[in-house]
Amino acid sequence: KEILPIMDTLEKSLEIETENVNEFKKGVSLTLDKFKESLNKLGIEEIDTSEKFDPNFHDAVMHEKNDDYGEKEISDVFLKGYKKDDKVIRYSVVKVVN
Repeated sequence: KEILPIMDTLEKSLEIETENVNEFKKGVSLTLDKFKESLNKLGIEEIDTSEKFDPNFHDAVMHEKNDDYGEKEISDVFLKGYKKDDKVIRYSVVKVVN
């Protein structure tokens, strides 16, 4: 029930014809905010990628040398991960510095 209104909003947005891209982006952004709020109410949160790589929450698909980061720090996020409590729903797909 929590996410169905968001699906309704997205379906309605596809029916709208507009040439104003910024207006359309604003609508999508508002819908995304509402979706994140619904996930939060369900106890689902985004996995933090600002800390060092943790194989319990992150999936490293690339490695690089980069002097701007410390060892095992995440330098790029390809796909955000989500968890409920400490159970991973989807791992964050990341690039890690060696």
